[in-house]
Amino acid sequence: MAKNCANGGAYITAGLAGLGIISVPLAEAKPHLACDTLVLAGGAQSNALADMAGVPLEGYPMRLEAMALEPTRALIGPAVALLDRLCYMHQTARGEVVGGAEVAERPQVSLGADVPVMAATAKAYAEMFPQLGAARILRQWAGLVHISKDFGPLLGAHPQLRGLHLSAGWCYGHAGAPAAGELLAKALVSGVVDERMQPFAVDRFQRNCPVVEPGIVLSHFE
Repeated sequence: MAKNCANGGAYITAGLAGLGIISVPLAEAKPHLACDTLVLAGGAQSNALADMAGVPLEGYPMRLEAMALEPTRALIGPAVALLDRLCYMHQTARGEVVGGAEVAERPQVSLGADVPVMAATAKAYAEMFPQLGAARILRQWAGLVHISKDFGPLLGAHPQLRGLHLSAGWCYGHAGAPAAGELLAKALVSGVVDERMQPFAVDRFQRNCPVVEPGIVLSHFE
């Protein structure tokens, strides 16, 4: 996204940073679009967009892959997370078992699914539920997310640039997005940060206050 913006002549600059003015020129011949407040919600491209604004951002892009098996009889009730295998799965209303397994790899921005991840996921499925050993794989796909040091979201004002706010670090963002969006919007309008949002402040690592999420099914690249 950041690369496409630059190729198209659009980019983020931090001018008059003390006043919190963020400008996004659409082309050299056109005037700047200026604003006092900007929310950076760029997913896997969050670091690149933060660089365009001239500020640092914790975290890095990471690829996650998922697999769906052909429909089978009801087998799994709630979602299952196997922390020792870094594997997770659930069964849809149509009977498809959907989930994935994390395989140690260098952070990358490719959307291509690969065989090692498919094999690791299939192995974890079969070990946990032998009944799935003969099931066929319907599809395998990949997606990109932004990962923070503690796997928690980065939500709120950036400490180094007035007017810049972030919603990043969402390794599992679909479930939290509605509430996070509402809390961030209220903070922008009222200037008051809800106590439920405070633990995810962008500067928490500088304050040595990471969030603790023991149930996350991911591992950092070492």
